[in-house]
Amino acid sequence: AAASAPPPRSPVFPTPTIPPTPPQAGLHVGGSARVVNVAGAALRSRKEPMLKAAATAAFKEGETVTILEGPIEADGFVWWRIQGPSGAGWSAQQSRDGTPWLQANTS
Repeated sequence: AAASAPPPRSPVFPTPTIPPTPPQAGLHVGGSARVVNVAGAALRSRKEPMLKAAATAAFKEGETVTILEGPIEADGFVWWRIQGPSGAGWSAQQSRDGTPWLQANTS
């Protein structure tokens, strides 16, 4: 008896390897940021993510801060809990007109 031909096989495609996700661009918990555009003033951080909350620290232009929590939207701002040389607290990401106060460190 003649051997029957094997059934046709469907082509096998290699399973795509998912590349590791690159670090998030922009601000994210666990990342760091630099204080920018405060024009000689300081970026205040507050006890809660709201304008009426008591100030807990003040960060100078160029200081590097670590992002601990966020983002939370309140009082017309996007808030991040940050920590730096002068302490920790909630700071707004940018002014109402869109000028950034916290800039993500890319390195």
